[in-house]
Amino acid sequence: MAMCPDASPQAFIFLNRDGGFLDPNNFRKRVLAQLREPLKLPKLTFQVIRRTMAMLSQTTGASKHTVASMTADGHPALL
Repeated sequence: MAMCPDASPQAFIFLNRDGGFLDPNNFRKRVLAQLREPLKLPKLTFQVIRRTMAMLSQTTGASKHTVASMTADGHPALL
């Protein structure tokens, strides 16, 4: 496993081949579209994944406070 070259809080978690940030549009086309097609989903975006994760977390017993902190909404009333 490769070591992270920059462990600072400001460092990117997922890097492109050159060590920069991933272009979200490129990632959607290359990765999310490839996942969406075999699953026969009409749409698959970061927002769809985020909302699905929040809904599944709540239905399996996670508190609104926990889900709000995971989704960075910050306030449980927004869920």
